[in-house]
Amino acid sequence: MNESQVKQIRDNIKRLAQEFSHRDLDNIMLQNPSITSAGITSLKHESYTEWRAQLQQAFPEFQLACAFLSLCKRTKSVNHKNALSYWQKHKLERFMGTYIPNGAIIAAAACLGLKYEVDGANVWLAIHKNLPITDEMLSLVGVDKLEENKW
Repeated sequence: MNESQVKQIRDNIKRLAQEFSHRDLDNIMLQNPSITSAGITSLKHESYTEWRAQLQQAFPEFQLACAFLSLCKRTKSVNHKNALSYWQKHKLERFMGTYIPNGAIIAAAACLGLKYEVDGANVWLAIHKNLPITDEMLSLVGVDKLEENKW
């Protein structure tokens, strides 16, 4: 794996992201009122309205999350070892060089019909441990290169 191959994968994720629409996010938010930018949130939480609005504004990040999760191999059961939404958000944001709200990953999982299990504000996803973004790819991206890769 080299930097050119990583750039191709990043470009592929950006292309795939364009397949998801505002309507997709709107439908997920309508069907899942507990999903906010912060993840799974009680409707009674003092920041609920603010976080819902933030998720609505995070449409490009939702698109990236959809593209990323669409590349993941699905499993029959939830993966409690390395498939926490919060961990996946960090992997994707580091790879793409932009902040990804936890709720964008969860909304993307719901949009794609992925099985998941709620664990506080996070969810465990039914995806395989071998992910489309590897640690090797992340090492090639490097922290110093994050700002130049803004989506």
